Amino acid sequence: MSPWVADIEAAVDSVLQAYHRPGLPGVSVGVLAQGEVRLRKGYGLADIAGRRPNAPDVPMRIASLSKQFLVTVVLMLEAEGALSIDDDVHRYLPDLPDYGTPVTLRDLMSNQSGVRDFLELRLLCGGNFSDPATADESYALVKSASRLNFRPGTAFAYSNSGFMLLTLIVERLEGRSLESVLQSRLLSPLGMTQTHLARSDIPWLAQRAVPYVVENGCAARGEWSIPLDGAGGMISSIDDLLKWARYVADPASPHAAHFRRMARARPYADGTDSPYGLGFTVMPYRGLDSFGHHGQLPGVFAEIAWFPQIDAALVLLANTTEINPFHLGRRLADALFPAALAPRFPPEVVPPGHYYDPGENRVLRVLRQPDGENYLDSAMTRAPVEWHQAGRFRPYWPMLHLQLAAQDDALVGHDGPRAVAYRRLPTGYAGAPERFTGTFYLPGLESLWRISLHDGQLTLALTGRFGTRHFHLTPLTDEVLIATPAQAPDGHYRPTLRITGAHGQRRLMITTDRTSRLVAGEMLPSTDR
Repeated sequence: MSPWVADIEAAVDSVLQAYHRPGLPGVSVGVLAQGEVRLRKGYGLADIAGRRPNAPDVPMRIASLSKQFLVTVVLMLEAEGALSIDDDVHRYLPDLPDYGTPVTLRDLMSNQSGVRDFLELRLLCGGNFSDPATADESYALVKSASRLNFRPGTAFAYSNSGFMLLTLIVERLEGRSLESVLQSRLLSPLGMTQTHLARSDIPWLAQRAVPYVVENGCAARGEWSIPLDGAGGMISSIDDLLKWARYVADPASPHAAHFRRMARARPYADGTDSPYGLGFTVMPYRGLDSFGHHGQLPGVFAEIAWFPQIDAALVLLANTTEINPFHLGRRLADALFPAALAPRFPPEVVPPGHYYDPGENRVLRVLRQPDGENYLDSAMTRAPVEWHQAGRFRPYWPMLHLQLAAQDDALVGHDGPRAVAYRRLPTGYAGAPERFTGTFYLPGLESLWRISLHDGQLTLALTGRFGTRHFHLTPLTDEVLIATPAQAPDGHYRPTLRITGAHGQRRLMITTDRTSRLVAGEMLPSTDR
């Protein structure tokens, strides 16, 4: 008996019809079952000004879905004897800093390297994602951060830097651009004529979908200026990605062994599973094995997911920021093959509020929507929660490896292999906000963090090599604050700050989902600059 519903299009419409709206962007979808395309359809507009509809043959940026193509090439090179993924990255890029421990190519492609994410480093140096930037600047940022987030293999932190370094390694070994390598090794043989690597949006391809940031029903064009490579620079369409989905799922494909390696979660050093393989996220859903990837840029969301036990694959490309593509993909699974899915675990009550773990120096926020659904706010993500085990939940977002339970006004569980305990903080800080004011200097990144108090509002001016960014600060305790961008935030970005020590010798600790162990020292007034 087939686990699929009888009317696939009606099932997909029930989930995606909300994005078929007059005058607004939307999403395109592809459904693959047993190697056959069962649906390819678009919703909403690809170009609002031109009134051009979304369609399965309309190219869009696919952001981090690009990583799986890059990793496939790396594994092809390994099979040819050009490299080993267990080589230290310094063998190929000797100008990288000494990390004090080997960092392998396997560490890079599994997001277990501890190398800091160059996109976030740009934000921490006063930059943003829309001002002009160069690839050399991005590489210089990686080289400026000699301290790792953690010892390789002991934790998970999503890092685009690892895939930028893999791009450089492929290009040096091949003696040509990654664009050329991808075209000759994968895209041309598979007939993926609408897919290519485009490091910038110049020149603009007229047939592409326009990316839009939608807020309060108003759509503005999503802006991005940082050159993109194998970490997130490819353009494709639903039709081309269905070809790729079929190829990856085919056990007879020439690279089937590579795909099996990529789709296995890489264990941490203690033997427990991570949520990531090699270029693929690996996250079971309601009793079904699943692997794939999501992608996100301003105005772009993408998702590809395989469910090998029922030989199915789903592809989503959206030119709007209104959706969580990972969550939407699972809603499609619920609608398309419900008979293959295990029953849901019942949700439990999680008191809303801010929770803090001093060992992690990190704040999580639980929000309850009017419909009763809980959302989890972290430094870079807001996602609904899934009760994936009895009494335990995780965010619907594979870039976080949190597994938590609500116990006695706390969230306890694990972040990867690490035990965590987030205690619920009192509502409303009643202390003196002036205690936080001061100027701090972050070496390596060479950025200044000035905390000021104006008309009762704490603000942060973060000044670095790329300019100054302004944040509003919300104190939660006598030591802990949340920073929120004052204007034009680059996505959901809310670093946790903690100030400890006596005045004149205080330390400012900075933590996000992708960055930890950053410490800025207080500067005396006479040395402010």
